[in-house]
Amino acid sequence: MSYHKDRELRDPEYLARRRRLRHQYYVAHQEKGKEYAKSYCRRRIQEPEWRKRVNEKARNHRRKLSKELRNQLFDIYGTKCSCCDESNPGFLTLDHVLNNGRKERVALNGSHFNMWRKAIAEHDPGKYRILCYNCNMGRAKNDGICPHVSLRSDSHS
Repeated sequence: MSYHKDRELRDPEYLARRRRLRHQYYVAHQEKGKEYAKSYCRRRIQEPEWRKRVNEKARNHRRKLSKELRNQLFDIYGTKCSCCDESNPGFLTLDHVLNNGRKERVALNGSHFNMWRKAIAEHDPGKYRILCYNCNMGRAKNDGICPHVSLRSDSHS
């Protein structure tokens, strides 16, 4: 626990003083805050270049986050398809072994970032694995069985 939090819990006068100081600061800087909000809204509407810069910054952040999370997934679950040994990272995707991906996506508000974070945190190869997109979609269209597996079993018969 931080020093201030610990002190607040023990000293109600200190907490009241901090609240009072925060309120005084807010009142003293209220006009500055309103002016900042107006300028922000004005810039957003009137300066398309500024908006492009902000959007580009957010896009770059999402790309960086995506690469980091994918690399963590590959470190945990492997760097090639569990079915056909495809190793090009551009083709690889996270697969739900129990075929409950849609239900999980809905529970996590449709965010693949949240799904990746959950798979990283759980570190459960019985629940997740890495497949190439072809194998993943093949399983979805073929009642949970990858077409590669069907082809292998037909060739051995």
